[in-house]
Amino acid sequence: MTLPMLLVVPVALLISVVDAMTYRIPDVCNLGVAVLGAWHIAGQAEPGVHVSAALCVGVVLWGLSAWYYRRFGRTGLGLGDVKFIAAATVWVGPLGLPYMLLIASSAGIVVALVGRKRLMEDGGQIAVPFGPFLAFGFFVVLVTG
Repeated sequence: MTLPMLLVVPVALLISVVDAMTYRIPDVCNLGVAVLGAWHIAGQAEPGVHVSAALCVGVVLWGLSAWYYRRFGRTGLGLGDVKFIAAATVWVGPLGLPYMLLIASSAGIVVALVGRKRLMEDGGQIAVPFGPFLAFGFFVVLVTG
């Protein structure tokens, strides 16, 4: 396990706790994940692929999030989540991203269906902070490769 991997653990845990409590992911934490990811991949064969994928993912998800908000009048995926997904993509790359999102989404759906994390009612919709699930998916992909 590399030093950046050891350092990203508390940052991702902080993201989980803060998002669970406030429905916000601090920009400084997302920046920390991205910077540590860049440090981690610096010695790999093609770090530019990971960074390019992260930028593309961030732009696409930001656009989809903005479209969803304009279309339905409510947030589906917050900007902090978008930034965290992009920052985590620096680590997992374009090939690890689908697995990370599948794990995070599956875990979030299970929790929402079971109802253990009902934190806020919003017009009949259950709002569940996605950051803890993203962090979980990130860790699983990071550890399993």
